[in-house]
Amino acid sequence: MFNRSILKDRAKHVLAKHYWQAFLLILIVYLISLFLGGMLSLRISGSSSLFLESPGRVTLFYVLLLFNIIFSAAVSICLIEPCYVGVNKFMLCASRGDLADITSLGYAFRSNYKNILKVIFMKNLIIFAFMFIPLILIIVCSAILVREVNIAYLTYGSQAVQYYYIFFIILLYACMIPGLMKYYDYYLVGYILADNPDISWRDALKKSKNLMRSNRFATFILNLSFIGWLLLGTCLCGVGAIFVFPYIEATNAQLYLELTGEASFETDYTQSF
Repeated sequence: MFNRSILKDRAKHVLAKHYWQAFLLILIVYLISLFLGGMLSLRISGSSSLFLESPGRVTLFYVLLLFNIIFSAAVSICLIEPCYVGVNKFMLCASRGDLADITSLGYAFRSNYKNILKVIFMKNLIIFAFMFIPLILIIVCSAILVREVNIAYLTYGSQAVQYYYIFFIILLYACMIPGLMKYYDYYLVGYILADNPDISWRDALKKSKNLMRSNRFATFILNLSFIGWLLLGTCLCGVGAIFVFPYIEATNAQLYLELTGEASFETDYTQSF
């Protein structure tokens, strides 16, 4: 089990020298994703005004919407996530005292990009599967719930309906657990790729799962510990949260080094940032 305060102290030590470089890298990735997301939103909104005018074209609109979702996922896997591997590489170099500069952003594209792409794809496919199967369950349960709610309302009144909705909300959150667990199983895949871009997807996922064993909940709590800073940043013109991301990424790098046994220094600080 790791100590959150120590990881954050190490992250602050690294960011004292590399904060603005890390911020620039994350800002570039953020602007790329924002631009592509904006383009997709414009296409969807433009298509809605065109196709929803006629009921016969609604199906075509949903086909286009599905295409945009698939395209967005492809862009994320092929461009955004490889860029984050570059951010991870920068953070690891900075944490280890190696040469760290903004050219790290293109690290994934220079270092066995096809293999990195395969690992990222398989990671997302498995996480999606663990979320999709419960989603099917939720849809089936929703259909049953609608029927049962109508029967319950006619038989027992509104109080029974409330119980059914409470049950549905509990089921909804319960179905999120498998996907959330897989997400944290593969939480360190980006850092593993930053260290070894030639690793096979099976070995990368297995290594991340082994590192995260017994550490998933602690990592979840670690992520929750940043909520205050993220909320404060969001309140500052709505985009201030981006200034917190280097701190989060630097802490994640320290988490990886801690779990792999590479942590090389301690700090005198005892309080979290």
